[in-house]
Amino acid sequence: MKHTGAVVLAEKGEKIINIRDHLGHTSISTTEAYLKRHGFQDSEIIRKHFPEI
Repeated sequence: MKHTGAVVLAEKGEKIINIRDHLGHTSISTTEAYLKRHGFQDSEIIRKHFPEI
């Protein structure tokens, strides 16, 4: 459920910091890699939705 919730948060445009905390990651880069594996393939899309990376 934690991972499904993270994808839903990402789809809604939630800040990556909050997604990181939701997943329990210590690093934003880990969360960025996670998002890429779950359909947020293009780093420009990630940066558009999550400019704080």
